[in-house]
Amino acid sequence: MEADVIFGDPNSFSISCSNNKQSISQELNDYCYWRLGNKLIGDPREPCYLPAWLAALDNFYRYRLPRILAFEADLDDVVQDIFTKQQDEWSDSVRRAWEIHQVSLDETQDAWLLMAHRKGIGIQFTWMGWREPCPSVGIGKVFSVWANTNLVKESIVDCLKNYKHSFPFTTETISPIQ
Repeated sequence: MEADVIFGDPNSFSISCSNNKQSISQELNDYCYWRLGNKLIGDPREPCYLPAWLAALDNFYRYRLPRILAFEADLDDVVQDIFTKQQDEWSDSVRRAWEIHQVSLDETQDAWLLMAHRKGIGIQFTWMGWREPCPSVGIGKVFSVWANTNLVKESIVDCLKNYKHSFPFTTETISPIQ
């Protein structure tokens, strides 16, 4: 899918949306994905159900992201354990870190293990392809990219505002955006 609208910078963090008004108005579906380090996190053949996807994005912005940003700790060793050990081998501190820093919006991202943590004035996203529909060359491989916190926040807000402005049904799904 070639995105019609990109919010953010695909080289670090962005949200790509097809913004297909006909599909949205008829079925409430669109093709919306995160791009991290210019890698698509999602299946380009799988549309998302916008009310659920936008609610999850809004929830991430309002609740998960502040929780992630509240912790400024060196998580390099924790990240290493999360992506190289089986869950039954994780220490309690690694389990707690995963609970706080794990990122999941909906089934469009469920083929990836994805986490985010604060690093300086930015957010370090680390992810690994877990299963199909993740491209086979990415399964088991760990990727990481740093993105400026303001860019991440602005990208999310811009995406939410775009849909809220264009499609009235989203007022029930998205909290008021400042």
